[in-house]
Amino acid sequence: MDAYIRTFSENIRKMIERQLRIKILKEQEAHLKKEMVTVQNEIKRLQTGKITKRAKPKKPAKAKKSTRTMLVEVLKRTKRPMTVKELTRKLLERGYRSARKDQTLTVDSILRANPKYFRKTAPSTFEITR
Repeated sequence: MDAYIRTFSENIRKMIERQLRIKILKEQEAHLKKEMVTVQNEIKRLQTGKITKRAKPKKPAKAKKSTRTMLVEVLKRTKRPMTVKELTRKLLERGYRSARKDQTLTVDSILRANPKYFRKTAPSTFEITR
């Protein structure tokens, strides 16, 4: 009886492995078909000399405003001292992005590094000087 169960279990395991391998190969086949279509389209594009959307020259990117400039604009609009967290929230709403994980640190360091533009009025609170 043990030998029968072992053989039966082994056959089931092989069948499952085979089905899994078939599934993986079908996924690879689908991926390769998509890649093949992309290659064929690129060959056609090169042979006919047509310019596709991908080949069009890109428009020059808009010049990004500096963080300091954005901070000055926010403080001018509010006309009141703001905390670092409030300023960071306003900048993020306006599309500001920083390489740092914690943008609050970037905003804080810029505020402290530019005494010509920003004056500290309370702990972590700044106003514009100009």
